[in-house]
Amino acid sequence: DFGHKVRLATHANFKAFVESADIDFYPLGGDARVLAG
Repeated sequence: DFGHKVRLATHANFKAFVESADIDFYPLGGDARVLAG
């Protein structure tokens, strides 16, 4: 541990995936499925 804190910022529909890797999650607005078109 070097004193850094890693947090992944992405869309809410990825929350469970990010947290399953034991990484802190920070939500972004919008829905990736809608933005991908």
